[in-house]
Amino acid sequence: MCTQPQTTACVLGMPILMIRIDDDEYRKLEQRAREHGLLSPEEYVRVMLRRELRGEESVSRGSEPQLRGGGERSGVALRVVEKLMTIIERKVQDMINPFTSKIDENARRLAMLMERIEALEDRVKALEEKIKSLEQSERRAGEVAERRERAAKRRSIAEILREQGVLFESDIANRIRDRDTFFNKLSRVGAIVLELKGERVAIDPEFWKEFIQKLENISTSNEDEVSKILNPKEFRLFERLRESALLYFDATSKRWRLLI
Repeated sequence: MCTQPQTTACVLGMPILMIRIDDDEYRKLEQRAREHGLLSPEEYVRVMLRRELRGEESVSRGSEPQLRGGGERSGVALRVVEKLMTIIERKVQDMINPFTSKIDENARRLAMLMERIEALEDRVKALEEKIKSLEQSERRAGEVAERRERAAKRRSIAEILREQGVLFESDIANRIRDRDTFFNKLSRVGAIVLELKGERVAIDPEFWKEFIQKLENISTSNEDEVSKILNPKEFRLFERLRESALLYFDATSKRWRLLI
Protein backbone atom coordinates (compact mmCIF):
# COMPACT_ATOMS: atom_id res chain seq x y z
CA MET A 1 0.00 0.00 0.00
CA CYS A 2 1.36 3.41 -1.05
CA THR A 3 1.37 5.97 1.82
CA GLN A 4 2.32 9.29 0.19
CA PRO A 5 1.23 12.94 0.64
CA GLN A 6 -1.67 14.26 -1.36
CA THR A 7 0.70 15.82 -3.86
CA THR A 8 2.03 12.45 -4.96
CA ALA A 9 0.58 9.24 -6.39
CA CYS A 10 1.71 5.62 -6.61
CA VAL A 11 1.89 3.60 -9.82
CA LEU A 12 3.10 -0.02 -9.73
CA GLY A 13 4.66 0.54 -6.34
CA MET A 14 6.68 3.56 -7.54
CA PRO A 15 5.82 7.06 -6.35
CA ILE A 16 4.85 9.65 -8.90
CA LEU A 17 5.43 13.34 -8.23
CA MET A 18 2.73 15.55 -9.71
CA ILE A 19 3.24 19.30 -10.08
CA ARG A 20 1.29 22.00 -11.86
CA ILE A 21 2.94 24.42 -14.28
CA ASP A 22 1.55 26.91 -16.78
CA ASP A 23 1.66 26.50 -20.59
CA ASP A 24 4.63 28.80 -21.04
CA GLU A 25 6.72 26.85 -18.56
CA TYR A 26 5.72 23.55 -20.20
CA ARG A 27 6.76 24.85 -23.67
CA LYS A 28 10.10 25.92 -22.25
CA LEU A 29 10.59 22.44 -20.77
CA GLU A 30 9.76 20.91 -24.15
CA GLN A 31 12.30 23.16 -25.83
CA ARG A 32 14.98 22.28 -23.27
CA ALA A 33 14.23 18.55 -23.69
CA ARG A 34 14.60 18.82 -27.49
CA GLU A 35 17.81 20.78 -27.14
CA HIS A 36 19.31 18.04 -24.98
CA GLY A 37 18.06 15.16 -27.09
CA LEU A 38 15.45 14.01 -24.50
CA LEU A 39 12.10 12.49 -25.35
CA SER A 40 9.80 14.66 -23.23
CA PRO A 41 9.67 17.48 -20.65
CA GLU A 42 9.06 14.85 -17.96
CA GLU A 43 12.34 13.14 -18.93
CA TYR A 44 14.13 16.47 -18.68
CA VAL A 45 12.72 17.15 -15.19
CA ARG A 46 13.58 13.60 -14.03
CA VAL A 47 17.19 13.98 -15.22
CA MET A 48 17.57 17.29 -13.36
CA LEU A 49 16.13 15.81 -10.18
CA ARG A 50 18.41 12.79 -10.34
CA ARG A 51 21.46 14.99 -10.80
CA GLU A 52 20.33 17.18 -7.86
CA LEU A 53 19.71 14.22 -5.62
CA ARG A 54 23.15 12.76 -6.46
CA GLY A 55 24.72 15.95 -5.16
CA GLU A 56 25.62 17.43 -8.61
CA GLU A 57 25.43 21.12 -9.32
CA SER A 58 22.02 22.72 -9.47
CA VAL A 59 20.46 23.75 -12.69
CA SER A 60 20.98 27.39 -11.88
CA ARG A 61 24.73 26.89 -11.23
CA GLY A 62 25.67 24.71 -14.06
CA SER A 63 23.58 21.64 -14.52
CA GLU A 64 22.05 23.10 -17.66
CA PRO A 65 25.37 23.30 -19.47
CA GLN A 66 25.98 19.71 -18.44
CA LEU A 67 22.56 18.75 -19.73
CA ARG A 68 23.30 20.62 -22.89
CA GLY A 69 26.30 18.33 -23.15
CA GLY A 70 24.09 15.94 -25.09
CA GLY A 71 23.84 18.50 -27.87
CA GLU A 72 27.52 19.25 -27.54
CA ARG A 73 28.25 15.56 -27.71
CA SER A 74 26.16 15.41 -30.87
CA GLY A 75 28.24 18.25 -32.34
CA VAL A 76 31.45 16.52 -31.28
CA ALA A 77 30.20 13.28 -32.79
CA LEU A 78 29.42 15.13 -36.01
CA ARG A 79 32.91 16.64 -36.07
CA VAL A 80 34.40 13.21 -35.36
CA VAL A 81 32.37 11.73 -38.20
CA GLU A 82 33.47 14.55 -40.51
CA LYS A 83 37.09 14.01 -39.50
CA LEU A 84 36.73 10.27 -40.06
CA MET A 85 35.18 10.95 -43.44
CA THR A 86 38.10 13.23 -44.29
CA ILE A 87 40.58 10.56 -43.21
CA ILE A 88 38.70 7.90 -45.17
CA GLU A 89 38.56 10.14 -48.22
CA ARG A 90 42.30 10.75 -47.92
CA LYS A 91 42.98 7.04 -47.58
CA VAL A 92 40.76 6.27 -50.54
CA GLN A 93 42.42 9.04 -52.50
CA ASP A 94 45.83 7.64 -51.59
CA MET A 95 44.69 4.26 -52.83
CA ILE A 96 43.26 5.74 -56.03
CA ASN A 97 46.16 8.06 -56.80
CA PRO A 98 48.52 5.32 -58.10
CA PHE A 99 45.80 4.13 -60.47
CA THR A 100 44.88 7.65 -61.58
CA SER A 101 48.56 8.44 -62.12
CA LYS A 102 48.85 5.30 -64.20
CA ILE A 103 45.75 6.29 -66.13
CA ASP A 104 47.21 9.76 -66.69
CA GLU A 105 50.51 8.22 -67.80
CA ASN A 106 48.73 5.85 -70.15
CA ALA A 107 46.67 8.73 -71.52
CA ARG A 108 49.86 10.73 -72.09
CA ARG A 109 51.52 7.78 -73.82
CA LEU A 110 48.40 7.21 -75.91
CA ALA A 111 48.42 10.87 -76.97
CA MET A 112 52.11 10.57 -77.92
CA LEU A 113 51.37 7.36 -79.82
CA MET A 114 48.51 9.03 -81.68
CA GLU A 115 50.81 11.91 -82.62
CA ARG A 116 53.41 9.46 -83.91
CA ILE A 117 50.76 7.54 -85.85
CA GLU A 118 49.53 10.79 -87.43
CA ALA A 119 53.13 11.72 -88.29
CA LEU A 120 53.66 8.28 -89.83
CA GLU A 121 50.42 8.61 -91.79
CA ASP A 122 51.63 11.94 -93.16
CA ARG A 123 54.99 10.39 -94.10
CA VAL A 124 53.29 7.40 -95.74
CA LYS A 125 51.00 9.73 -97.67
CA ALA A 126 53.98 11.80 -98.80
CA LEU A 127 55.84 8.63 -99.83
CA GLU A 128 52.81 7.35 -101.73
CA GLU A 129 52.56 10.65 -103.60
CA LYS A 130 56.30 10.56 -104.32
CA ILE A 131 56.08 6.95 -105.53
CA LYS A 132 53.11 7.86 -107.69
CA SER A 133 55.02 10.79 -109.14
CA LEU A 134 58.06 8.57 -109.78
CA GLU A 135 55.89 5.94 -111.42
CA GLN A 136 54.34 8.56 -113.66
CA SER A 137 57.79 9.95 -114.51
CA GLU A 138 59.08 6.44 -115.17
CA ARG A 139 56.07 5.66 -117.33
CA ARG A 140 56.53 8.87 -119.29
CA ALA A 141 60.26 8.14 -119.63
CA GLY A 142 59.43 4.64 -120.84
CA GLU A 143 56.97 6.00 -123.35
CA VAL A 144 59.54 8.51 -124.58
CA ALA A 145 62.19 5.79 -124.80
CA GLU A 146 59.77 3.53 -126.64
CA ARG A 147 58.92 6.30 -129.09
CA ARG A 148 62.60 7.00 -129.58
CA GLU A 149 63.28 3.31 -130.09
CA ARG A 150 60.49 3.06 -132.61
CA ALA A 151 61.77 6.21 -134.30
CA ALA A 152 65.29 4.76 -134.29
CA LYS A 153 64.00 1.56 -135.84
CA ARG A 154 62.12 3.54 -138.45
CA ARG A 155 65.22 5.58 -139.18
CA SER A 156 67.29 2.44 -139.35
CA ILE A 157 64.94 0.78 -141.82
CA ALA A 158 64.68 3.98 -143.83
CA GLU A 159 68.45 4.36 -143.76
CA ILE A 160 68.96 0.77 -144.86
CA LEU A 161 66.50 1.22 -147.70
CA ARG A 162 68.13 4.51 -148.66
CA GLU A 163 71.53 2.80 -148.76
CA GLN A 164 70.25 -0.19 -150.70
CA GLY A 165 67.88 1.71 -152.97
CA VAL A 166 65.72 -1.39 -153.46
CA LEU A 167 65.04 -4.48 -151.31
CA PHE A 168 63.78 -7.73 -152.82
CA GLU A 169 61.87 -10.13 -150.61
CA SER A 170 63.83 -13.07 -151.97
CA ASP A 171 67.06 -11.49 -150.66
CA ILE A 172 65.82 -11.18 -147.05
CA ALA A 173 63.69 -14.32 -146.83
CA ASN A 174 66.35 -16.21 -144.84
CA ARG A 175 67.01 -13.31 -142.43
CA ILE A 176 63.56 -11.94 -141.60
CA ARG A 177 60.84 -14.28 -140.40
CA ASP A 178 57.90 -11.82 -140.23
CA ARG A 179 58.28 -10.27 -143.65
CA ASP A 180 54.74 -8.89 -143.69
CA THR A 181 55.52 -6.70 -140.69
CA PHE A 182 58.85 -5.75 -142.25
CA PHE A 183 57.30 -4.50 -145.50
CA ASN A 184 54.49 -2.78 -143.61
CA LYS A 185 57.08 -0.85 -141.62
CA LEU A 186 58.90 0.06 -144.84
CA SER A 187 55.66 1.32 -146.28
CA ARG A 188 55.02 3.46 -143.17
CA VAL A 189 58.43 5.14 -143.46
CA GLY A 190 57.68 6.15 -147.07
CA ALA A 191 58.99 3.23 -149.11
CA ILE A 192 57.27 2.22 -152.36
CA VAL A 193 56.20 -1.40 -151.92
CA LEU A 194 55.17 -3.32 -155.06
CA GLU A 195 53.63 -6.76 -155.32
CA LEU A 196 55.62 -8.46 -158.09
CA LYS A 197 55.46 -11.97 -159.44
CA GLY A 198 56.58 -14.30 -156.63
CA GLU A 199 57.79 -11.63 -154.24
CA ARG A 200 57.48 -8.12 -152.94
CA VAL A 201 59.90 -5.30 -153.48
CA ALA A 202 60.49 -2.12 -151.44
CA ILE A 203 61.91 0.88 -153.31
CA ASP A 204 63.38 4.07 -151.89
CA PRO A 205 61.52 7.11 -153.33
CA GLU A 206 64.73 8.74 -154.61
CA PHE A 207 65.83 5.47 -156.19
CA TRP A 208 62.42 5.12 -157.87
CA LYS A 209 62.52 8.70 -159.14
CA GLU A 210 65.92 8.19 -160.80
CA PHE A 211 64.76 4.82 -162.17
CA ILE A 212 61.70 6.43 -163.85
CA GLN A 213 63.83 9.22 -165.32
CA LYS A 214 66.22 6.70 -166.89
CA LEU A 215 63.34 4.65 -168.33
CA GLU A 216 61.91 7.73 -169.99
CA ASN A 217 65.23 8.20 -171.86
CA ILE A 218 65.46 4.60 -173.12
CA SER A 219 64.10 4.19 -176.64
CA THR A 220 65.15 0.63 -177.33
CA SER A 221 63.65 -2.67 -176.36
CA ASN A 222 67.03 -4.43 -176.56
CA GLU A 223 67.78 -5.62 -173.06
CA ASP A 224 71.53 -5.55 -173.60
CA GLU A 225 71.29 -1.89 -174.49
CA VAL A 226 69.00 -1.30 -171.49
CA SER A 227 71.50 -3.00 -169.15
CA LYS A 228 74.17 -0.57 -170.28
CA ILE A 229 72.00 2.39 -169.28
CA LEU A 230 70.76 1.01 -165.94
CA ASN A 231 72.93 -0.07 -163.01
CA PRO A 232 72.65 -3.70 -161.80
CA LYS A 233 69.97 -2.96 -159.15
CA GLU A 234 67.95 -0.88 -161.56
CA PHE A 235 68.20 -3.50 -164.27
CA ARG A 236 67.11 -6.24 -161.86
CA LEU A 237 64.07 -4.14 -160.92
CA PHE A 238 63.49 -3.55 -164.65
CA GLU A 239 63.43 -7.31 -165.29
CA ARG A 240 61.14 -8.08 -162.33
CA LEU A 241 58.67 -5.38 -163.42
CA ARG A 242 58.65 -6.72 -166.98
CA GLU A 243 58.19 -10.33 -165.76
CA SER A 244 55.26 -9.18 -163.61
CA ALA A 245 53.65 -7.46 -166.63
CA LEU A 246 53.94 -4.07 -164.96
CA LEU A 247 56.36 -2.76 -167.57
CA TYR A 248 56.21 -3.04 -171.36
CA PHE A 249 57.79 -1.39 -174.42
CA ASP A 250 55.47 0.77 -176.55
CA ALA A 251 56.68 0.18 -180.14
CA THR A 252 54.70 3.15 -181.41
CA SER A 253 56.23 5.74 -179.15
CA LYS A 254 59.36 3.67 -178.65
CA ARG A 255 59.12 4.21 -174.90
CA TRP A 256 58.85 1.92 -171.83
CA ARG A 257 55.47 2.21 -170.09
CA LEU A 258 54.74 1.40 -166.42
CA LEU A 259 51.34 0.04 -165.45
CA ILE A 260 51.54 1.32 -161.88
